[in-house]
Amino acid sequence: MTDLSVTLALLAGVVSFASPCFLPVVPVFVGSVVGVGPDGAPPRRAALANALWFVLGFGSVFVALWASVGL
Repeated sequence: MTDLSVTLALLAGVVSFASPCFLPVVPVFVGSVVGVGPDGAPPRRAALANALWFVLGFGSVFVALWASVGL
């Protein structure tokens, strides 16, 4: 992959993250992912697990939605 395509992909990701469609989801995502551990700090393994479950749940809702539209 060339440096230009990596730069364009990174720029496209930042633009899509800041889009009005996704920006309202960010606080929910951060609140869901960052749990507080017993010592007051978020454990990394729990944050990773929460992020994966959030992405799987959020993605499955939209896959089901678009699959129902296709029917």
